[in-house]
Amino acid sequence: MKLEDLKNCTESELEEIYDLNQSLTPMLGALKDIQHLKRLINMSKCSKGLKIKGRIAAFMICFREDSEYESKNYLYFNRKYKEFLYVDRIGVSKNLENTGLGSILYKYIIENFGEDLKICAEVNTKPMNKKSIIFHEKHDFKRILEKCYNENYKVVYMERNAR
Repeated sequence: MKLEDLKNCTESELEEIYDLNQSLTPMLGALKDIQHLKRLINMSKCSKGLKIKGRIAAFMICFREDSEYESKNYLYFNRKYKEFLYVDRIGVSKNLENTGLGSILYKYIIENFGEDLKICAEVNTKPMNKKSIIFHEKHDFKRILEKCYNENYKVVYMERNAR
């Protein structure tokens, strides 16, 4: 198993990532279509995938400051910090949860960005994504703010300070 750069992925791999993302909604934001996914990957500073037995088992897409990304959650951090890395989405196949794949992705982020940069993320609190909150706290993220967008959608903003 190795991390692969998603900017070089095939159409077939894009379809796998898209399907994985969609299977994880609403905990991950839904994508409109594969073109939407391609656009996110192309804008990203860091987009990686993990394959097991030739199939995408996990992926992540992250952005740096001043990206063209227009997510309201990303924009919160972009207004707040001059420099940061925003973890937009990390998806792990449901049948592979709790096998360490998410930690492999975060280890990469922390080793490659965390020494110098604040790492930021948001996690749903409505609908509740308790597993993700626990996962982020395990990786030294702290809750900084809860934001309610509407009666069906709330998030908690989380940060991991540079060392």
